Amino acid sequence: MSEIILEVKNINRHYQIGDHDLHVLKDVSFQIEAGKTVAIVGPSGSGKSTCLSLTAGLDEPSSGEILLCGENLQKMNEDQRAELRSKNVGFIFQSFQLLPTLTALENVMVPMELQGGAGKETEAKARKLLEEVGLKDRWEHYPNQLSGGEQQRVAIARAFINEPKVLFADEPTGNLDTETGRHIEESLFRLNKKYGTTLVLVTHDNELAAKMQQVIRLKGGVICSE
Repeated sequence: MSEIILEVKNINRHYQIGDHDLHVLKDVSFQIEAGKTVAIVGPSGSGKSTCLSLTAGLDEPSSGEILLCGENLQKMNEDQRAELRSKNVGFIFQSFQLLPTLTALENVMVPMELQGGAGKETEAKARKLLEEVGLKDRWEHYPNQLSGGEQQRVAIARAFINEPKVLFADEPTGNLDTETGRHIEESLFRLNKKYGTTLVLVTHDNELAAKMQQVIRLKGGVICSE
């Protein structure tokens, strides 16, 4: 029987905006098996990014439970959740989120350095990952010297440096043209397969979603099909 690496149980998320209660997610439940590729899709405002943020432990649900890598996120404090993320989770964002004062190589090394893993082995691994995403000759370039597609390749390499059990990606091709987006997808899927990572991805791109093994469709904060 396959291991369940992410389990979401009846989560709700409310936001109070003035006198108005905005109910973004409503009794959402699903399970994801280890090693699966999963897309969360739906129209704008359906709760996709909120769902991703909650499952990654970056935000807390108003009610319900989330078990990530066997740990109940609601029974952990922020420091404990941060430690769980640093050891088990990788992130790729639509806006890349690279540190502007660091080179491509240094950006990739950041997650390992935060765990005290700086050194020659970390640098060699970062160089190898940049080579695998097609940036062998761009190691010393800063983010403002790289195109959007190149910055996202750096972000992908950074996401895999810790060999995470789960990789969360929020619209990873959303800021890129179609051709560049396809190249980014190829890099992402290739590394995901190599490391056996569970990939949970939010996207508006139906073609990208169709390539995933599991698709969770949200509409108005409710799962309408899985």
